[in-house]
Order: sequence, then structure tokens, then C-alpha cells
Amino acid sequence: KKRKRMKFTTCPTEAVDTLLEHGFAVVSGVFNVETLQLLRKECSLLSVQLSPENVNEVNSWSQDMVAEACFDGIIKQGCIVQPLSPSDISDLEFSNLAEYKKFRNFNCLHGNNYLSQKICQSVFENKKVREVLQMIFGDKYYLYNEQFIVKPPETESKGLTRFPLHRDSDPADCDSAYTSLWIALDDMTSSNGALHALSYGNQKEGKRDDLENLFIKAGDIVLLAHDMWHGSNPNTSRDVRRAYMMQFSQMPMIDSSTGKNVALAVPIS
Repeated sequence: KKRKRMKFTTCPTEAVDTLLEHGFAVVSGVFNVETLQLLRKECSLLSVQLSPENVNEVNSWSQDMVAEACFDGIIKQGCIVQPLSPSDISDLEFSNLAEYKKFRNFNCLHGNNYLSQKICQSVFENKKVREVLQMIFGDKYYLYNEQFIVKPPETESKGLTRFPLHRDSDPADCDSAYTSLWIALDDMTSSNGALHALSYGNQKEGKRDDLENLFIKAGDIVLLAHDMWHGSNPNTSRDVRRAYMMQFSQMPMIDSSTGKNVALAVPIS
């Protein structure tokens, strides 16, 4: 019997129902081309900061792409590119989203205010994003983390851009449930390292090989529960594969060993 594949939807209500039942869901067509271009540009500029010794080699490159001179720096960071350094935010307290946006605008990319302001407005204030989060968490929740995930091209032989099947956290070690919003900045394909996920049903039945490939389009969002098994293959294509991820929690995520926030804890209501 052929297994029914995950339904992609444009309806936030349907997406949240699917998330709760299966552990992941796809909301199609959330972000427009203008927002995607803003995120790609910020991703590219942040990538340059990972390889400052090569900055002269990227002065003439298109900011809609990630310069080849940045690839080694990206791989050294595990393909993770962060708008703000963890050291910048580990001891900070934000009373609301507006306060965090002000801090982000001033500190991200050494004060490239215009770009950060446009991203904050287009992403954090997106109507469908807010609807989804309110349906999951209610009227108050917390921004826990934001980051870019960048897979340089043709990295199969190095095995450096493969993300093995994993959960973002073990439910036994997690004091507060959180949900990731994984936004495709490029079309996801079988060759560039699209996400694959294992539904709650298959987890319970022990079907670890029955993965669903999420071949989504740029601007689509994957909703991922924190205890959902997922991963991705290496990028064997000739182009960079980029995604932007925001994570939100019901309560602040606290490190039990230090009593401090694990990352961000920006209240949104």
C-alpha cells in the first residue's frame, strides 16, 4: 500500500493541525521575492564576516549569492551563519520584540540598520507567521533563536554538509517545548540537500527509514517540532543551498547548569 505523502498547505490552521499530528508540516508561499532577497543579502554579508581574510575577493560579487571565498568559513561553522554572535546575547534580557529588533538593527552587520529593519518588519511581522505561532503557543511566546543554514555547493566528497538524522532536543532534557520555522531561501531539491523528516507515526512504529523528502520552494516554511527526527543530505549541486530558521518556545529556554538563557528569550505578545 502506497503511503500518503505529507500535505502542503497555504492555510495556517491546517499546517498547525498537521504539525501536532505528525511533528512537521509545510506552509507554502509565505514569503515573497522581496523578503527572500533581503534574507539572501543578509546571509551573504554575514558569510563574509566568517572569512575576513578573503573580504577583498568578494567586493565585486553579487550580494544575492554567497561568495565562493566564504565557503571554508561557513563549513568551519557547521554550515550555521548567525545574525548575532552568541557572546553578544548570552547575558542580555529583552523585555519585548521591539527592544530586540532595536538591538539587532544596531549590532547585526555592524549597524547595517536598513537591511535589518526591513528583515524584522518583513519576517517577524509576517501575518501567517504570527497566526501560526499564536495557534501553537497562544498569546505569549518567546523568540529562542534565529540563524541561517548554508550548504556550499559540490560538497558531497567532503561529507561536510550532510546533517544526519537527529532531533533538535531530547524531550527528556527539554523544559519547554519549542517549534522551528525553517524557511527555504532556495528551491529544495534531491541534489542540494532538501530536508527529510520522520513523522511521529513512523517514529512510534520504528520505521526509521521511512523518511519524507521535503522538496519545497523558496518562500515556503517547514514547521518542525523540537522532538521531530529530521536531517538532510549533502549539497551535490552546483549552487549554494540556503535556509533561514527561527525558533520559538512556550517559555524561556534555561540552561540548568548555569540558570541562564540558552540563547535568546525575547517575549512576544
